[in-house]
Amino acid sequence: MPRVEIANLAAGAVERIRQEAIRVAREKDERIAKAETDAAASETAEKYKAAMILTTETYPFGLEISNRLQIVTAECVFGMNMVKDFFAEVTDLVGGRSNTTQKLFRTARETVLQELRQEAYLVGANAVIAVNLQYSQLTGKGASMLMVVATGTAVNLSDN
Repeated sequence: MPRVEIANLAAGAVERIRQEAIRVAREKDERIAKAETDAAASETAEKYKAAMILTTETYPFGLEISNRLQIVTAECVFGMNMVKDFFAEVTDLVGGRSNTTQKLFRTARETVLQELRQEAYLVGANAVIAVNLQYSQLTGKGASMLMVVATGTAVNLSDN
């Protein structure tokens, strides 16, 4: 094979490698840009959900409902371990408040309300009205679980 042909083949191979490197770099840049955009959108969504109004009122005073979307629900089940159960029983016997159990209830309530906001966000709501919380204890085979269910109506409030 003449030297000129070898040089042309080598130049072509180098050009293909260069083009492939450019393509890979562009794809990487696009992935990075998409990740940054996704992160910014996620942060915006979290701020939106955190500001979402939740109320137990069916007709919230001072707020105009422009659209009722649908019922939304969230459920959480938390396990109470034997140590927590034991200290709760001791507190029941001697009186006083059970900080461990109270913390579990608080955590369960906060979690289920956050999930209710998420469900409302997913259907395009900016508020949830008529929120109802229900607590249940599930027991069996020596295990004790706390179940918390939140329900409400996902709505859009007017921008008044």
